[in-house]
Amino acid sequence: MSTAVVDEFVNRARSVLSVDEQKDLSRRLNEPEPRTETHPEVKKNGKNGYVSPNTIWMRENSYKYRGMYVAIKDGEFIATGRTIKEADIAAKEKGVDRPFLAYFPGEDEEIWGGW
Repeated sequence: MSTAVVDEFVNRARSVLSVDEQKDLSRRLNEPEPRTETHPEVKKNGKNGYVSPNTIWMRENSYKYRGMYVAIKDGEFIATGRTIKEADIAAKEKGVDRPFLAYFPGEDEEIWGGW
């Protein structure tokens, strides 16, 4: 949009809007644009906004893969393995070069997060 068009809009707004309406317009123009979702399975988390399709898949399916590594891509299951390397190789054999790899601990496993 050209500067002349913006200037014309601003001048017109000043001439027809009250001071309070101008403030409201300014506030609304400075609000971030709403995010548009492109993936059909994208869901919103009420607290934080966007939730990735991989996260959604893991929430819904992790119980099926306890004690195993899985390869996921765009919220779709690709492959599984007993080790992360097995899962990665199986995904590559199916044509997925960079899958999201995750491990789902078994019910009896302790989870340790590092130092």
